[in-house]
Amino acid sequence: MNILVINYEYPPLGGGGGIASKIMAEELSKLGHKVIVLTSRIKGLKKTEVENGVKIYRVPVIGRKNKSEASNISLFSWPFTSIPKAVSLCRKYKIDLINTHFYAPTGPTGMVTSLLLNVPNIIYTHGTDVYNSSKINKTPSGKGFLSWLLKLSLNLQTKIADAVVCQTEFMKKRTQSLIKDLKSKAKVTVIPLPFKVPQVDILQRKKSDGFKLVTIGRLVKSKGFSVLLKALTYLPEQIKIDIIGDGSEKEGLRKMCRDLKIKHRVNFLGYIDPRDEKRKYEILCEADCFVLASSYETFGIVFQEAMYCGLPIVTTKTDGARSILEQPKNALFAKVNDAEDLASKILKIYNKKTLRDKMSRNNLQTIQKYYPESIIKEEEQFFLQILDK
Repeated sequence: MNILVINYEYPPLGGGGGIASKIMAEELSKLGHKVIVLTSRIKGLKKTEVENGVKIYRVPVIGRKNKSEASNISLFSWPFTSIPKAVSLCRKYKIDLINTHFYAPTGPTGMVTSLLLNVPNIIYTHGTDVYNSSKINKTPSGKGFLSWLLKLSLNLQTKIADAVVCQTEFMKKRTQSLIKDLKSKAKVTVIPLPFKVPQVDILQRKKSDGFKLVTIGRLVKSKGFSVLLKALTYLPEQIKIDIIGDGSEKEGLRKMCRDLKIKHRVNFLGYIDPRDEKRKYEILCEADCFVLASSYETFGIVFQEAMYCGLPIVTTKTDGARSILEQPKNALFAKVNDAEDLASKILKIYNKKTLRDKMSRNNLQTIQKYYPESIIKEEEQFFLQILDK
């Protein structure tokens, strides 16, 4: 197959959705398929390059200045630069199938290209587009013009697309609830995100001084970093945290650390390029527990990374967390936006070594079912079924 993967964010841009599309693209390439990626570009990134067998094309967008977050104007400008390029790439490479990631804002590009060239289109929802639509900060089921527009776009795309793929059953139900008003041509299917086994040696976790927490995510409000920092004030002084990530909340969070007098316990490590696996996994392996305080989470590749390192996990009870983790087998769940409850769960991990060890063993075992071999084969067969229709 010749496959065009379209995603407005592709590493080093974006978060989990971009990483997921990268894993899928590279694994499909390993199976012998020609995979072309179309994504957006900011200053410092090449217009075209080949990475792990995948040819990447980047088109400019207006107003995007950093890797971790997209501005509203960049989201709205994306279709104008990406649609002409997508049409051109389909013709150049004789594309058999379009794989569109995120119905908003990527979706219109895949839809229009599919209609113009009569190429099958499969939409992948990654959660933020059906739970909380990126920078617009509106859900498609909410009130107001933007929510109405998002729901209309989703219904229109799914009516035309050949299939919709979700990562979890939670996401499938959410997506179906948003497209129930129209008869959709597309079948909604669940295929979990594969976990890319890192090309680094992890023999055993290193023991840090004291008790080290670690978290990974964009420094944005929905990730709950302010709740996490407040939770730290309820915990013993020897519990410290490494924060991997960057974003618009960074300076506010630094100020919060100063105000709460916990600056000496918090280490802001900044953005780590997803391609720098060694650095990220070194940090994970020095930790005692992974923690995430998101107000919503749709899947959580970071959970997979923590599990691979054998880390016990404390996180909020979101659909994404519950789709991959079980309490108390793999994690402890805290209430959303409740710093005291989050602190109590962390304290339980801190005080009970037997629980930490049990979670560690369980996570090392559970992560194996997400290894890419079987999941990518399932995806490949699904693509072939769409082409055979």
